Amino acid sequence: RHLYRFAVFLNESGVFGCSGIQSNHISSYITTFLGYDQCTIHVRLCSLRSFLRFFYEAGYHGQDMSIFMPKFRVTKERHVQTTWEPEEIKKIIACIDRGNPVGQRDYAVVLLAAVLGMRVGDIRDLKFSEIDWEAKKICYVQNKNQQSQELPLFDELGWALITYLQNGRPQSDSEYVFVRHIPPYEHFSEHGSFWYLVGKYVQMAGLETKKRSGLHSLRHSLASNLLKQETPLQSFPEFWGTLIQNLPMR
Repeated sequence: RHLYRFAVFLNESGVFGCSGIQSNHISSYITTFLGYDQCTIHVRLCSLRSFLRFFYEAGYHGQDMSIFMPKFRVTKERHVQTTWEPEEIKKIIACIDRGNPVGQRDYAVVLLAAVLGMRVGDIRDLKFSEIDWEAKKICYVQNKNQQSQELPLFDELGWALITYLQNGRPQSDSEYVFVRHIPPYEHFSEHGSFWYLVGKYVQMAGLETKKRSGLHSLRHSLASNLLKQETPLQSFPEFWGTLIQNLPMR
């Protein structure tokens, strides 16, 4: 579709063969992109650059005209990260039905994000070998930066994991803690980001839906609320532990 538009432009400019394409034709065509959003411009430039490079490599043009294509960087819009107040997180957690296997899994996943601030990918890829039950800690290598991380496994979170493993987790030989609850009972793929989890329980809690309110928003909320409360990093498990004590079993 993009190259067809370029061919039409060349035709209207009196160019009817590949060898007739000149740098001025490319410059004139690019000016027609004015007014389009960044992503559209980026895609069209990439398509045209590949097209021109192919023409040169295939011998249809004596010069690599792709060198006349301007470089264009798509800038990401800055946005304010979504965060939840402690009472809002307490309502979200309270809505999780821990009386069924999926709810037991969701409860453990949400606590890992909200209480320990673990990234979504690290929760998804958490292995049994990375949980030290005797020392009450979780030791793993972060997916994003490949740095080792050691986090405390406080009682409420530990029991949430034990309850899920004993009563909720399907029978599976997977080395990963969290698996799918529909056959085959395998580890989540790299695209399985639990993005739906928070949104589902936000609606159940009757809270206003926010932009970027996925599981990662709980990680940002932890950092934000620690700063507000001037809570030392070393005591952040106790900070959240006080919020989730005595939650009713649903």
